[in-house]
Amino acid sequence: MDLSNARLRQSNMALSTFNDMNLKGANLSVANLFGARFNRGDFSGANFEHATAVGTYFGTSTLTGANLTGANFSGADLTLVKGMTQAQLDQACGDPSTRLPKGKTIPNCT
Repeated sequence: MDLSNARLRQSNMALSTFNDMNLKGANLSVANLFGARFNRGDFSGANFEHATAVGTYFGTSTLTGANLTGANFSGADLTLVKGMTQAQLDQACGDPSTRLPKGKTIPNCT
């Protein structure tokens, strides 16, 4: 499904499953992604600013150039994500149960 550049600000996608989604450039700011499953999604250039992605599974999704500022990834599984940099993660937060690619870290949410 192609939702590239879609305005999904403040949307509620909690506990939903989305496979093979094109969300390039989508605005997911302040969205509720709690427990959602995104496998093979393309989030290149997407805006996750202040989104809640607690317990979210991203599988082999691509997050190249995504804005993660203020996003909460507590308990999320980002292990297989492609294109995500340490600089992006430094703008987000998580907790000890957040699963990250090897060698990556994320600040703790306060």
